[in-house]
Amino acid sequence: MRAADPKPGVVPLRPLGAGEILSGSIDTLRLHWRKVIGYTVVVGAVVEAASALLQHRFSDTSSLNDLENNPDASASDIIHALGGSLAASGLTLLVTMFASVIATALMATVVSRAVLGRQISASELRRDIRGRLPQLLGLAVLLPLITCVVVGVGALPGVLIALVGAKDAGSALALLGGIGGAVVMMWIFIQLSLTSPALMLEGQGVLASMKRSWKLVSGFWWRILGVQLLALLVVTLATALIGLPFMLVGDAVAGGSSSGLFDTSTTSSWSYLVIVAVGGTIGTALTLPITAGCTTLLYLDQRIRRESLDIELIRAAREG
Repeated sequence: MRAADPKPGVVPLRPLGAGEILSGSIDTLRLHWRKVIGYTVVVGAVVEAASALLQHRFSDTSSLNDLENNPDASASDIIHALGGSLAASGLTLLVTMFASVIATALMATVVSRAVLGRQISASELRRDIRGRLPQLLGLAVLLPLITCVVVGVGALPGVLIALVGAKDAGSALALLGGIGGAVVMMWIFIQLSLTSPALMLEGQGVLASMKRSWKLVSGFWWRILGVQLLALLVVTLATALIGLPFMLVGDAVAGGSSSGLFDTSTTSSWSYLVIVAVGGTIGTALTLPITAGCTTLLYLDQRIRRESLDIELIRAAREG
């Protein structure tokens, strides 16, 4: 960092590097964890409860074992064998997206103050969240809905072909279409990834905030993706390290017969799932603010790069 770069808070007020965004997000959590951890525990508990229910519902992988023993498996056989895993993963992703929108909105208010070196009280944080709650919930529902629509449109031709009788061809086309839809959705998701901080910090409606994110990300798509992937890698490793002891304890409590670690042919026991969910909740509560903080810092960084927001931030920091 150059000596001339002002740094009243967690990051210098200039265009940021990926490492500065990540470290700034971690510093924000370190300084303000008391104000956000209660919220993220609740969000993490919701995500882990949904994940446990879905894993219990779809954890019987005997169809996958049957597929391994079938050298002449058709496309429809593959779709049937993977159906449970794909359904569980897809639904868990939707719940995670919902939680991510809420957490990012929460951290947007905290990070915006931390950048200026200012504190925010718990009552101020509740007031800011409460004031934008209807728009926030609307956004948290809309983004997963867009995901379903895009992936569904990609898979729809194959589904229709399968329904009219060409089951194998239709299943193969539906799978390819779904993958194509997922790729398109990834592009759209990154384009809309700055919607939550725009919604919270600019006071706009849901659609206006989505347009705002699209404008800020355009031309920087790969950079935004790279920073988001870096943050995701860090928190995934941290979450895995936090959760591993709970997985081992859960497997021991389940008598070593849980499908979570060693056996993929039976349904996971509730004792195993509950213990793992507790570890997952702790991990999510600690790591979700980091990815959410990175998203907010990316939003501020894009405004600095495109709109010279750093000049306004420096002035605001000097005025106190």
